[in-house]
Amino acid sequence: MKPLKIARERHGLTQAELAERLGTTQQTIARWEAGKAEPNLAMLRDLAICLYTSVDDLLGRKPILERQTTNPFSRFSGDKSGYWGNIGIRLPSREFSIWYPITTSTMERVFSELQNAGRNAYISFQTLNNKMVICRPSHFQALTFLDEAEDEVEGDWEVGPDDVEGWPQEIYECLEYLMWEQMGAPRDEGQFSDKLISATQETIEQYRLSEKDMMRMCVCTNIIYTDGTNRFIHASSEKLADSMFELDQNSEDSGLTMLHLDDEYGDHSVFLSLILISLIEFPLLSLKKGMEKQMEEHAL
Repeated sequence: MKPLKIARERHGLTQAELAERLGTTQQTIARWEAGKAEPNLAMLRDLAICLYTSVDDLLGRKPILERQTTNPFSRFSGDKSGYWGNIGIRLPSREFSIWYPITTSTMERVFSELQNAGRNAYISFQTLNNKMVICRPSHFQALTFLDEAEDEVEGDWEVGPDDVEGWPQEIYECLEYLMWEQMGAPRDEGQFSDKLISATQETIEQYRLSEKDMMRMCVCTNIIYTDGTNRFIHASSEKLADSMFELDQNSEDSGLTMLHLDDEYGDHSVFLSLILISLIEFPLLSLKKGMEKQMEEHAL
């Protein structure tokens, strides 16, 4: 695994130091890097967290969505995939802005798109707290870019547990896994290491996350209407991918008035009036799963 060696050396770690962090041996790291053995999925996720990278990067796969990490120091080395700061969207119906943690590359792209956004244009961006945000600039009062080094905006800073810097993708994956387990799903051994499960459980306890909190963080689509009300939908990953494609294809088309999703993971269809919606938050990992499935089907 050449990408593993590159990521390890980029962080100035020896094989022995990385092995100590993972609770394995230097010989095991050496075998992985030489291609003589491969880490399992649980260990790949631990590696991704330790090295501020992703499982896709470690396997040499091209990511289907923009690469991002929660590394706050990546921008100093020229890597634009790490935490930059926050975007705050102020909706007319809300007392406070909605704050999202973003990467440097996301900040630069959204900043550029806002310069020339048409009246009916949509903008979309990934966040570091497991969201794909879709909104129309014409539907909000202001958008604030807040660099990580700056102080919070006085009088406009109401944030949740993961709204400031976000958490690694693997934490959200494990959070969803533990959520379903609490709801009675059987444990799938080998998905996550004991270390990652323990760290995620500590996060749940630290922030007193309920099943509803975890559901909304991991799998719910959040619809915010122009009157300030919310609706949470349990859309299937396939329908999320279809809807994202439809929005991308019609980003400048004022004729698009309805968005077709499903609810309760496909039990019934829902048509949403875009005219009455200020902002949509898709769960990023669910969207990614749907997009990957689409690519696999098209490749057949």
